[in-house]
Amino acid sequence: MALSRDRRTLWTADITATTITAYRARDLRRRRSIDVGVAPSALALHPHGHQALVVAGLRDGAHVAVIDLIRGAVTGRIAVGPEPAAVAYAPDGHAAWVVGGAEKGRLVRIEPAAGRAHGSLAIGSHPRDLAVEPAGRHALVTLNGEAAVCRVALHGDHPLRRIATASFPYRVAVAAGGLRAYVSHNGFADRRISMLDLRHARVARVLRTDADPAGLALNTTATVLAVADRGSGTVAIHDARSGHRRRRLRVGGWPQAVVLTGGRVIAVDGQTGELAAVRS
Repeated sequence: MALSRDRRTLWTADITATTITAYRARDLRRRRSIDVGVAPSALALHPHGHQALVVAGLRDGAHVAVIDLIRGAVTGRIAVGPEPAAVAYAPDGHAAWVVGGAEKGRLVRIEPAAGRAHGSLAIGSHPRDLAVEPAGRHALVTLNGEAAVCRVALHGDHPLRRIATASFPYRVAVAAGGLRAYVSHNGFADRRISMLDLRHARVARVLRTDADPAGLALNTTATVLAVADRGSGTVAIHDARSGHRRRRLRVGGWPQAVVLTGGRVIAVDGQTGELAAVRS
């Protein structure tokens, strides 16, 4: 699930179908769908909103589809190696990054305009998610198989730095200022969120939430953190600085991803694809 920069349009990857779908964020009214040909599992929106990158397909046959959102058409497909898991644009939109490779995890740079992959880097076992930091100089990659988050310099010789975390780091969100990040953990019945201090490359605090946390979202000022807690059918709202949980919102089902916009939380059910909105 991804929210446009103007926060008016919400896009979902419809993994039970072959489409991505746009909804009007204020009332969740469905606007249109675009067929990507095979099952989509993750997507990223270009900073200028005219393009999307979609992880599509399964296992070794998966790839990244380049979508022209104006025309509503697939304009290219980029091979990025086995089992791609997540994709993110650089802040300027000229390049993007994909993680995948399962136990032989790699970070792959792609050039959407040219429709090609351009180099890859070994990073660690079972990468699950990535986020490019606001300045565009580093990316954070959750290494689900190594109880660590890898911080990668995206320019030069790409030095790596591992930040040890609790086991099974899963989803990651970076605060707008680039000094903090948050990581969910998807071990059996886990209830932890790691708050990372990126300046000192360490876990600053461990937040407690409800069962099986998955997707994370920050508001534009990075003062509020929303956590989709799949095992409890809830979204937890935390103070992003102190980590204190303010409230627990019941959305039902199996909330997999979440966004914050207009004073509301919007969650998507990971099994049915249904959207639910509640006041935050």
